[in-house]
Amino acid sequence: MVNPLSAAELKKTLQEHDIKWEVLIPDVARTLQRAASEPTVTSRSASGTVGGARYLRYKEVGDYMNDLVKRYPDMVTVKSIGKTSEGRDLKVIQISSGKSDAEAEAKARKDDSGVEQEDKPKSKPVVWIDAGIHAREWIAPATALYIVHQLVENATHTASLTRDVDWHVLPLMNPDGYEYSHTT
Repeated sequence: MVNPLSAAELKKTLQEHDIKWEVLIPDVARTLQRAASEPTVTSRSASGTVGGARYLRYKEVGDYMNDLVKRYPDMVTVKSIGKTSEGRDLKVIQISSGKSDAEAEAKARKDDSGVEQEDKPKSKPVVWIDAGIHAREWIAPATALYIVHQLVENATHTASLTRDVDWHVLPLMNPDGYEYSHTT
């Protein structure tokens, strides 16, 4: 990337040294301005934005997860698996489409005495994602929430990912450090 005032000099130097070059973006500033003014594909909740506009704080992450529970009660649950030393909940969001194909196909059978017994279906495997382990690595919780967003809010496109597998996501494993890093 070259300042427009220096472009002619750089072009001359490159030509003198037989260096091949190509202008890929003629006006980077204009391209960035245009991109900033275009609508983005994000999910807005009462708490903020998931999708890259900014990093959510601890409370906003919890609010977003609770919002998903309200909007997708058959697919999403949130539970606390403990508290931090500063009293913050460690919240896991669980995403499930319900019964897997194997569970749905579980058939009744008769045991040796002729009594009908239900086959006990195997539980679905679980994908576990934890993020936010290191306080200043803000991209990890954002990535975990983006995965949650895609699985839940684009369920028609991601059904194959939730049909036979449940997802458990802990977006903030170290919420105390995460909040501290936002304030220092």
